[in-house]
Amino acid sequence: MSATGRSLHAVDAIVEDARVDLLFRQAMGRLASGVVIVTCYVDDRPWGITATACCSISVAPPLLLVSLKSSTVSASAIQRTGRFGVSLLGARALDAAKFASRPGQPKYIDDYCTPCEPEGASATPIVRHAAAHVDCAVNQAHPAADHLLFIGDVHAVLLQSADRPLVYCSQSYHGLDALGEQEQRS
Repeated sequence: MSATGRSLHAVDAIVEDARVDLLFRQAMGRLASGVVIVTCYVDDRPWGITATACCSISVAPPLLLVSLKSSTVSASAIQRTGRFGVSLLGARALDAAKFASRPGQPKYIDDYCTPCEPEGASATPIVRHAAAHVDCAVNQAHPAADHLLFIGDVHAVLLQSADRPLVYCSQSYHGLDALGEQEQRS
């Protein structure tokens, strides 16, 4: 026993847990991820939150997964309405990505949205300059620590821009082509 009355093994485990948390955060920062804005409506206005935790689960039937912090306005709105959209961002949508990632700020994205073409093709807001937009109805929602995992049935897909994909790696945004060019020069 230590002077504090705790087992040395318990103290070692706490230190090890903190170290694993820090190293895990650093490791995940090195994983290049596509950038999306998860969209919904809040007070009848387009709302969006930038995310990198998005992936397809299945193509038959088409299912899409997004992970959002449970305490966000977005997560509450999606739970209430049962709908969400995912705009897969191209490099030209960098300003929208930065706007929708500001912590603690309202994320009304009116200025970053495009009208739905054709009318009614999407029930969720579409981010201008997105490479594609996927409109989903919530199929399942699963709590995972302080996040909610939303699995959506894909109802519509709109292909928009052929812009190079926007990715997030090492705490900054990059156009995918720019990363490849940097690597070739090294």
